[in-house]
Amino acid sequence: MMEDAAEGTFDELVWSKDKVLKLIGIFRERPLLWIATNSFYKDKNKKNYAWLEIADELIAMKADVKTKIRNLTTQFKRENKKPKSGSGVNSEKRKWCLPWTT
Repeated sequence: MMEDAAEGTFDELVWSKDKVLKLIGIFRERPLLWIATNSFYKDKNKKNYAWLEIADELIAMKADVKTKIRNLTTQFKRENKKPKSGSGVNSEKRKWCLPWTT
């Protein structure tokens, strides 16, 4: 199954809320992908295998998984850069948080 996910033989993945939450949970379990001080952070083979494991678990292509994580991280950073209201009026409560980007 892992080879199929890496080769790109699946149809385009639909990212439901549940699937995104599952992706975040699986990604969080692999700190070598997001903690630069991790001893395996620079090991391309281990990182590639970790991405393949995630793709296999989600029945997705590795490229789709990597793209989704990059998009979620970018979205989170953009939300954090928004100016905060001084009075508190019209301020929106953030709906989610990506722990590896803080």
